[in-house]
Amino acid sequence: MPAPPKDPGSWLRHWSPGELVALIADQPPQFPAGTDGRYSNTGYVLLGMIVERVAGRSLAAEIGRRIARPLGLPDTALAGDELTPPSPVMHGYAPVPGADPVDVTEWNPSAAWAAGALVSTLSDLARFYRALLGGALLPRPLLRQMLTTTDIDGIAYGLGVFEIPTPCGPAFGHNGAVYGYITDVFTSADGTRQVVLAESYYDLGAWQAQESLIGTLLCR
Repeated sequence: MPAPPKDPGSWLRHWSPGELVALIADQPPQFPAGTDGRYSNTGYVLLGMIVERVAGRSLAAEIGRRIARPLGLPDTALAGDELTPPSPVMHGYAPVPGADPVDVTEWNPSAAWAAGALVSTLSDLARFYRALLGGALLPRPLLRQMLTTTDIDGIAYGLGVFEIPTPCGPAFGHNGAVYGYITDVFTSADGTRQVVLAESYYDLGAWQAQESLIGTLLCR
């Protein structure tokens, strides 16, 4: 779960991908190259930069051209510097010690960019994973490679996709959090069962409670 911004002004400022990478560029490696793995938001930022370099277009344009429009996801797009998400919007909140939660709906999503600045709806998220696991987005060999998992910090992780055990078999998907919001999207391997959950409260306890429901809801 990402740490909340220490400087409220950083919620509203524009962050370039290079600035996001520079935040950790001077940190020493946590382990020798090729010996272990860790989940990395910065890795997604770097992948977004590679997409833009190879395609010669913005990441937002490529997501629209290659994913959102072909799959019929009308309410899905990579946000830019918009401080307020498109209406209607689910307001996001963050806890404040000794006070009521604060509304943090307005923040600059460039701070997350390729690691989490996607604006979508629950129905679009469900449609995306049905299409992905059903083979409508990637050729079968690439999909098999994507779903081949390895242990990363105790989680079975493929290429951008988690595999989790449930009472009715394995499920694939992803969770995520940005300041004010938490989501979980998981689909059975055959695409017949799905659960999509969204939390408008940025809190680790709330996230753990939400994820404890996934298996029960998916297998009903």
